Amino acid sequence: MVNLDRKQPGLWRNGWILNQDNVPSHNALSVMQFLTSKNISGRAYPLYLPELAPCNFFLFPNIKSALKGTHFLLVEEVKAKMTQRLNILTENDLHHCFEQWQHHMQLCLNSEWDYSEGNHK
Repeated sequence: MVNLDRKQPGLWRNGWILNQDNVPSHNALSVMQFLTSKNISGRAYPLYLPELAPCNFFLFPNIKSALKGTHFLLVEEVKAKMTQRLNILTENDLHHCFEQWQHHMQLCLNSEWDYSEGNHK
């Protein structure tokens, strides 16, 4: 994250960054005022950039692979299987997710992604 600190000094001021996309609810005045009042730094990025959303590159594929090929009769069965899958995630899994997020952030900072399409250049 050296480049992030160089390009946006002070962003790590509190030791962490709030990672959120630019959906309207995240940019609402009340949300911005709350974050400011709590001295919470944020890193905004283009509206559609799934490469920076851990759910898109880590969580959803993980759950999808666990559900693949299984036919469920009830919604409760799907919920139970998803919950089971989430509960077996380890600390190492979460570290790997964060490392992937850092790598994706670095690619974006290095402009190796086409922001308009969400693709590599």
